[in-house]
Amino acid sequence: MRWASKYVYLMDVVIEIPFEIYRMLEKSALRKNKTALDIIVEKSCEDRDPNTRVYVYLKLYEKYVREAEEFYRRGAQ
Repeated sequence: MRWASKYVYLMDVVIEIPFEIYRMLEKSALRKNKTALDIIVEKSCEDRDPNTRVYVYLKLYEKYVREAEEFYRRGAQ
């Protein structure tokens, strides 16, 4: 758990969806050489203002950097 600011709490969330829907999402992502999360974020941001899109992509970037650092630490041991 982590705090993004004085007022906003960020956490990872798990969303359960039927397997068939996940497979459709995964196939679509593979065709576009993207991840399922990339597809969800893109669709969610389509009608948002530029500042919101920048904020969302910044948070996604931060997530990927954290994961890469964690992966590096585990591999360096």
